[in-house]
Amino acid sequence: MGLVLSVRAIGFEGPILCLKRRPRPALTERFPQLCETVHLALESAESLPDALASRVGGEETAILHTDERFLSAFADDTRFVGVPGAGDEVDTVLHRARFYDRLDRESLAPTPDTIPSHVNPRPVFGGVYRSRVWHTWRGLERLPRGGVIDSPAALERWRETAREAGLSDDEWGFQAQLSARPEDNISVCGWHDAGVRQYIVTRRRGVAAGLGWWVQRILDPARLLETTARVLDAFEFEGPFELEFVRDPGDGVYRVIELNPRFWMQHRLAQILTDHALVRRALGMVATETVKEGPQHWLQTDVVLRRPIRTSGLALRAVWAHPPAEAAGTLLRRTLWDRAR
Repeated sequence: MGLVLSVRAIGFEGPILCLKRRPRPALTERFPQLCETVHLALESAESLPDALASRVGGEETAILHTDERFLSAFADDTRFVGVPGAGDEVDTVLHRARFYDRLDRESLAPTPDTIPSHVNPRPVFGGVYRSRVWHTWRGLERLPRGGVIDSPAALERWRETAREAGLSDDEWGFQAQLSARPEDNISVCGWHDAGVRQYIVTRRRGVAAGLGWWVQRILDPARLLETTARVLDAFEFEGPFELEFVRDPGDGVYRVIELNPRFWMQHRLAQILTDHALVRRALGMVATETVKEGPQHWLQTDVVLRRPIRTSGLALRAVWAHPPAEAAGTLLRRTLWDRAR
């Protein structure tokens, strides 16, 4: 929804089409005055460009990606306007083990200690470690994320999860367990290209269902801005991004865990602080290269309204994921409906 709000904020008055993964209701459908939301039945990620071209006809269409499933499908399709992102390096970026290997070989950034799935993890990591799946998606299918393993029983449960998901041994591995504290999960995010370094640094303050619902802008704690520029320069990256770090409690080092080569969930904070420069550039428009002072927090509206006490002091000085007035009305209607049933 944040992309829709930014595109409208810069004055675009044409149609905005939001694609949803599943037939069930989507957030954007609550704002029909701003955009149209559709579900396209797809056989594969590669089929989306043709399906979308049939939908929009010959109109010039820009693509703004919010997940990585379709990046490769649109990479060389001249029917659509987009940003290069990771370009030819996208497969390396999206395969976490290969990404770590590249960072390690070229001394670009510290990464978590990682081993293949066939290696016994206990002698390497001790009693607590985690499983890590190298890809988020297999085609259109979302894969398990992996998780903390702290016992032989937990290890066997994970192996069963991997078997049920059809994961081969080379699709996942084991990794040292880094800090589980939300505030130790830090991202450098914004826009990068050959001439522009427009970054902010954020940390998670609240997590629900594995996703950050409260994010705070902070000062760079460990020269992560320099690390980010070095990594993205090496990949000749051009576009919006989020490079995610987690603190290693053993040595205090912030280690790279993944690069999201597209718009990320909390991008609206960066948009507000840059006069929507990320969207402007993605659409081929002139944009500022500065980051101004302003709101320091991003809040996921629907989650916050269910936790008013914890975030009450932030309401007037935060960037909301989508308008709180609409969200409050939706929450009230759902509550009354639940009580009436």
